[in-house]
Amino acid sequence: MINYCKISLIILLVLLLTAFIPVIQVLLMTINGGFLSLFIKENDNWIYIVNTILSILFLVGYFYSDVTIIKILFAIAFLFFFFPLISYATDKIIPQDPYFLGMMLFGGLSGTVLLISDILKFKLK
Repeated sequence: MINYCKISLIILLVLLLTAFIPVIQVLLMTINGGFLSLFIKENDNWIYIVNTILSILFLVGYFYSDVTIIKILFAIAFLFFFFPLISYATDKIIPQDPYFLGMMLFGGLSGTVLLISDILKFKLK
């Protein structure tokens, strides 16, 4: 089962370990903001809708892909939309004082969703 969940475990560990120097996390959020600014001009509620739809779409693609490189690309695309989604949604709830706690929470949640997807696929086969 470890071989089956290798990609999601690596992503989970990388996001948790880089929470103290959140270059990857800031890059994810910056690229997401740049992408969404191409399509969304005024209404902030569309940010949540577009990120949710694309997160679900790429998670389903990750779940059904069998080729390793395609699975990695779907995982990265999922992170581009899911990580900023939970960051925007919990902006007022999570305290910003120790910055790394929020980054660890968001990265851990993102990686855990991918890990649960891999475990479900393993159990269904």
